[in-house]
Amino acid sequence: MMVQRQAFALRSLIGKPIRFDGSTFILLDVIDAAHPKDWTNEPHYHPWYEFNYLQEGALYTTLGDTEFLSQKGQFFLIPPGMIHSHRNCNGIGDDGVCLRWSLEPVGEVAKILSEPHPSPGRYPFERIFGAQPLNNEWSKRGTLIQLLLGICATFDPGGRMPFDYSQDEALVNQALLYLSQYYAQNIRVDEVAHSLNVSYRHLARIFKSVTGQTVIQKLNAIRLEEARRLLAETNMPVGEIGKQVGFTNEYYFSAIFKQVIATTPTQYRAMMKSR
Repeated sequence: MMVQRQAFALRSLIGKPIRFDGSTFILLDVIDAAHPKDWTNEPHYHPWYEFNYLQEGALYTTLGDTEFLSQKGQFFLIPPGMIHSHRNCNGIGDDGVCLRWSLEPVGEVAKILSEPHPSPGRYPFERIFGAQPLNNEWSKRGTLIQLLLGICATFDPGGRMPFDYSQDEALVNQALLYLSQYYAQNIRVDEVAHSLNVSYRHLARIFKSVTGQTVIQKLNAIRLEEARRLLAETNMPVGEIGKQVGFTNEYYFSAIFKQVIATTPTQYRAMMKSR
């Protein structure tokens, strides 16, 4: 009963959002899923995902128009909104654990989990739950993520991994993180390239190919987005705002702002204040 016992340790994460694959995962409940020999469950549906792992016995489940049998060591997943029902297997009871969660329909993991899979799956969850003691929140979060990936590996053996980025995309994502963190500083493109251990020319070429913008254009876009927020929400002088978002010259800040936003910072502030 190791899987069941370890799964109950995850109850401390109930209601706590976990960001994963661009989506927000929220564990809703962890339930002891033991059913007597004569148990049946009428057709129903619900707005959450329901993962059921059988540690003992067997259980028939109907998902859509298909009935399938799950046995010891197997699991099944019910996506939100899918009509389903359960019945005992010829007088055999079952025991296991049920996890319920919500997941935004964003990313490859959510796509795989949202598809109906009218058949049981088998994955060595004992290894996941037995890999490390679940004595802190980090180990518990890691176990939940491994659980999701295990389900995906079972139902999508072709491997639509959510992190299947190309090397170019990985490079650009790191450059974007650098720009978003340090936009307020006097950034030079060669500094960004140096931090990534690539040449200026290589970064410039890959960045433009992936994003359609130059590094400087993207940097200015990030700076202007923050400048627009400060103009609308504060009374800071225009020149001070320009410096705070990374423009060392007020004239250059105003010129770039007008070129991109089609109005001056002062006019933009007046327009936003009048709303």
